[in-house]
Amino acid sequence: MDEPLLHDLAMGGPAAYALSLDGRDYVLEGAAVSNSPTLVTRPTVRGGVYESARREYRLTGTVRDASIIPRLTGKMLGPSTDFGELKVAVYRGQSRIATLLSNLTQSVQKPGSVELVLVVVHAEPA
Repeated sequence: MDEPLLHDLAMGGPAAYALSLDGRDYVLEGAAVSNSPTLVTRPTVRGGVYESARREYRLTGTVRDASIIPRLTGKMLGPSTDFGELKVAVYRGQSRIATLLSNLTQSVQKPGSVELVLVVVHAEPA
């Protein structure tokens, strides 16, 4: 994991984010990266499925394309262990500067949009 890169993004470095899912790219509007505490007191495997540290980087953003909703099925962490990592490209200007692999932990559907909360599990510079 590239901590300096994530720290830069969390500090508000200007960037644009695009979520790739099933061969389509979706713009994440109002996207923000934050470093948040978790509820665990030590690094642990949560639900026997994924590892959680005491702090994690989270990515939040809104997709204004409702066609993403059926594609999110089976991608969210939860009672099912059949979830997938989502790839998010990070851009500055026209240049891709990084790729974030993340797990979807929450989605809120609203008319015409979906708000997403993702936990970043891996970050690599372009």
